[in-house]
Amino acid sequence: MGKHECLNVTRILAFRLAIPRPLTLPPQVAAFVFQKVTLTRQLKEGQIPRKLNVILPAVTKENTHTPVQVTSDTCMITRFEDGLKQPGTVMHTKEPTFERGQYRLNFHGRVTTPSVKNFQITTANDIRDVLAQFGRVSDDRFHLDFKHPFSPFQAFSMAIAQFNL
Repeated sequence: MGKHECLNVTRILAFRLAIPRPLTLPPQVAAFVFQKVTLTRQLKEGQIPRKLNVILPAVTKENTHTPVQVTSDTCMITRFEDGLKQPGTVMHTKEPTFERGQYRLNFHGRVTTPSVKNFQITTANDIRDVLAQFGRVSDDRFHLDFKHPFSPFQAFSMAIAQFNL
């Protein structure tokens, strides 16, 4: 399907601090699945925007995410790829329109520079309701906007994952 990232706090801290990985796997708080664009399609259509699927755990009545406990052979992404039902939210990048030789999304003035890293996240049920958007405003500056069901940690992690491709 493409490159993917399973996100959990312990893995990030263990990597950054060089701590040995714990024996039990920590719960996951988000998963990001990038769909790979083939080289022939890139040559044919030019620089195509990246496609991203975002999987977030279910939100409780207290408005907090319920982390997904994983085993060594399953995670949120394998459940998504296998088509298994899981509690939570699955979102996708909004499809851009192709105008005047370029792919375009309406960021309402928040994003000013074209980039393959620019994206807007919506649900399949309502593509007009943008839940998160990320885009370039200059050579080394980006804007990240998000709302419920994203937490700041999940939204920032999604933005950082764009640079890990």
